[in-house]
Amino acid sequence: MKNSYVGIRYSWLLFLLLVSYISYSQSRTFVQTIDTVVVCADRTTTHALGSKQVELSKSLAISPYSTETLSLLSSIYIKNYGGNSLSTISFRGTSPTQTRTSINGMNINSATTGMMDYSLLPSFLFSSTSLQYGAQSAVIGSGAIGGVIDWKSSIDTGKSKQLTVQTSIGSFHSYSGYLLYQGKFKHHQWKMQPYLLKSANDYSYWTSSPNGKERHTITNASSIQTGVFTQYQFSKKNINIQWWSWYQWANRGLISTIEVPNDGQQKDRWLKSGFIVSQLLKKSKQLIRIGVQRDKMWYSSEKSSLYSVIQPTQLSVDYEFYHQISSKMQWTTGLQYLGQWTSTANYSPSKIYLPRLSYFLSGQWKITSSLKVQISLRQEYQTRLLHPVPSIGAEYRFKKYFLVRTKYSGVYRLPTLNDLYWNPGGNKDLNPEKGGQTEVGVEWSKSTASWMGALDCSAFYGKINDWILWQPNLGYWSAENIRKVENSGIEVSGKLFHPFSPLHKIGIQAEMGYYKTITITSSDSNTAVEGKQLIYIPPYKFSCSGLYSFQRFSLSIQLQWNSWRFTTSDNSTWLDAFTILNGQLNYDIFYNSVQRGQIQFMIQNITNTHYQLMAGRPLPLRNYTIQLTLHF
Repeated sequence: MKNSYVGIRYSWLLFLLLVSYISYSQSRTFVQTIDTVVVCADRTTTHALGSKQVELSKSLAISPYSTETLSLLSSIYIKNYGGNSLSTISFRGTSPTQTRTSINGMNINSATTGMMDYSLLPSFLFSSTSLQYGAQSAVIGSGAIGGVIDWKSSIDTGKSKQLTVQTSIGSFHSYSGYLLYQGKFKHHQWKMQPYLLKSANDYSYWTSSPNGKERHTITNASSIQTGVFTQYQFSKKNINIQWWSWYQWANRGLISTIEVPNDGQQKDRWLKSGFIVSQLLKKSKQLIRIGVQRDKMWYSSEKSSLYSVIQPTQLSVDYEFYHQISSKMQWTTGLQYLGQWTSTANYSPSKIYLPRLSYFLSGQWKITSSLKVQISLRQEYQTRLLHPVPSIGAEYRFKKYFLVRTKYSGVYRLPTLNDLYWNPGGNKDLNPEKGGQTEVGVEWSKSTASWMGALDCSAFYGKINDWILWQPNLGYWSAENIRKVENSGIEVSGKLFHPFSPLHKIGIQAEMGYYKTITITSSDSNTAVEGKQLIYIPPYKFSCSGLYSFQRFSLSIQLQWNSWRFTTSDNSTWLDAFTILNGQLNYDIFYNSVQRGQIQFMIQNITNTHYQLMAGRPLPLRNYTIQLTLHF
């Protein structure tokens, strides 16, 4: 109960700050005549010039869980510990802490670990997903080295009322229920999305023994997750206000490995909330974004006699100003404050307050009708002034269908609270990870009345110094700046969509990638790891999906191949390559010529493949899900 009051106090604090800001904005602008208006997206998309960008719509999801869709992208690797256990995401051979996850532009990575647990993020809450590949540190900030995943929640302003009910049942005693209600009154729109996810996760796996294969059942794996996502939006003249809040709690057992049983239990509670106010001025726009997240995690194990509680709080305040100097030139500047607090017996000292201040400036020039250039610079302060982080990107379009892009950016990642203060093992003398990355890519796209096709080829190369690793030291694990890492790769993706007739449509898309992430030097003089691939990064990855639709029916097939992954730093042991095949059949429900729902039948791992993403942690064999969605 006390935690709920704390969350409410933070929400009211943000609300009062916004009221004062809105009042000030309205008093300045109600007498102005807006003759030229420039509508700008936020910095996560506007200032990624030269980088590969992908938008995923909600309709592409093949299951209630977000990782299923993202795993089809060759550039993304998911470390799944099994069932609903920890699931992390990394881009292009980097680490999960070097991937930035946000909601409507607000960072939601954990303040303690520096990454997002995707097993706790239901994709059905969001309308679309924006992916920016490669280094985005100069504009986005710490941790945006491999890429940025921005989940977007929006309200359908074209509808006055909407009610959506979704439920699914599946293998391993899995169930999910989801409700969306949306309303509208004049300039006010709102929506509420409560949900429940529950699963026993009692799937089976096989091991080899002298007597042949033995069948086992996963234990200590049940999970329950429930929460509510609410959003409010007000739009009038040149003012737009958005507020969203997400409360969730989850209880789950931590799955045992094949060799070691586990009775660990983890409980997660969080309140994440954001306010965004944007104001259009003459040839410019200003935006303020205030976000707060209050997380709490309990871990307990009777066998190990362990019990710990960590409760970090994070407050972020962003101010951004966009200005159109001319039809060929615009610039953006921004300030950010980020404060992190926590009080736990796991840290030394037990009470922590870590503030961070940063400033960025970015300019974009349209040199010719075909050539654009963008230059950005970021300066950050946390306990000490960091080196400035620059970036320069360019795009050149020729012959209408081709686009060439290139970008160089400095990169950095500040140590997390765990890296600095965990007791024992934290290291207050850690340096930030830092380096640079270069990217070049070519895009081709063309559409006619009967088909649409696209092809993208990208290559990248970078180096990161002071890579932070946890390693054994005097009986416990400790964080050290241990390595200099080289990261490079090539990605090729393409898609083709062709409607044979108004009734028959077919589409196919494929991605393949090569990723080389090796240790150049190691500060602990461990020459056995130099020149070797980092663990759990597949050198090769391929995925392909096909879609065929006829009237109300649609059938999609998704194939994913992952190469071997090394499990030791000297590359002496590894996990074998595997292929996963998934399928989905949809039937659209219509009433009075309007789509009112959909029935989906999904099969995961059709070929019953035995595979692991993490050593000793088998993943489910063939399993099924049926889902019903109705719109009222």
